[in-house]
Amino acid sequence: MKNAIKKIFYVILSMLFITACSSSNNKVINKIDFYKGDIGVIESSTFNNTSYLNIYDLKGKIVSENKVNCVDINSGFLSPIVYKDKVYTNSIGGYSNRSKKAVEFDLKNNVYDTYNIAEGIFTIAAKDKYIFTSNSPLQGSIITKYNIETKKKEKELSVSGLVQHLAFNGNMLYAFSDSDDKSGSIIINIINPDNLQVKKTIKFQSDQSVFDSVNVGKDIFFTHMMAQDGKTPSRILSKFNIDTCRITNISLNEYYPDHIKEYKNKLFITHYNAVTNVGNELTILDLATNKQQLVKFNHNLAQLEIKNNKLYICDYKNIYVYNLNDMKFLYKFKVYDNKQNYRIDGFFFTT
Repeated sequence: MKNAIKKIFYVILSMLFITACSSSNNKVINKIDFYKGDIGVIESSTFNNTSYLNIYDLKGKIVSENKVNCVDINSGFLSPIVYKDKVYTNSIGGYSNRSKKAVEFDLKNNVYDTYNIAEGIFTIAAKDKYIFTSNSPLQGSIITKYNIETKKKEKELSVSGLVQHLAFNGNMLYAFSDSDDKSGSIIINIINPDNLQVKKTIKFQSDQSVFDSVNVGKDIFFTHMMAQDGKTPSRILSKFNIDTCRITNISLNEYYPDHIKEYKNKLFITHYNAVTNVGNELTILDLATNKQQLVKFNHNLAQLEIKNNKLYICDYKNIYVYNLNDMKFLYKFKVYDNKQNYRIDGFFFTT
């Protein structure tokens, strides 16, 4: 009788254990209530394995602080990549804690996730259920197609040059890279994202270090950090037409064009040296007239975003808000809270 009771007890205990494990597996751990605010600010560290995503409303009131189990989010010179209801960025890490992760913030379902893809992800793009990343060994680069649903790499493509920027235009993936031979050349690989095969490769003499791009119809506008010699700063904005594959250079009035946004047929281009973290000028280029306006600020322009006819600028300490019509300053709010070994690494809108 005692043995029978003991067996029943162990059966019940086992059932409870299985149920508990099942519930635990279904439980969403990486939860962030994005709907509580409007702006997500990334605060991360090269030395600590935990980052923070702090949520603010549009007036600058912090509404939640969330831990993210990932080192060094939005490393290097990226801005967070927005695709539909999701935001993607990378994680490089330091010498002692190198990271292979890409980070996904799911704004619709109020969760985040991380994906182990490749060490040293320098740039990232997204389309449908796939993440596309580039990382560079000693020479050349590897472009990886990663399936978010299966959490597996599907394909890899080796290309020459240091791929510094990936971007979609229509159904094609465009990879921008500096040539390995240091000839002052840029390589653009046009890639079919389905099979990760190169459809066309264009190599041309150009300024180096493509940092950011924006699509305007059949044109991709992209910025450079360095001049063709690879030593002096660039002041060129390039335009690549996807039909003709023709490249046109536009000379700007200031050096170090960095991040670029398009709003109502105007381009907003920050001038910012991402290595020294210095730069306080903005070029507004009217695409209808080709007229340039250079605006100077009394703070740095590390990242720029546009929403509801307002300009949001982060200098890694504060976010400043301006009226786009007349560039009138409206208000600012502090986002850096002096955590030891932490820094602000970018922001994005959650609504």
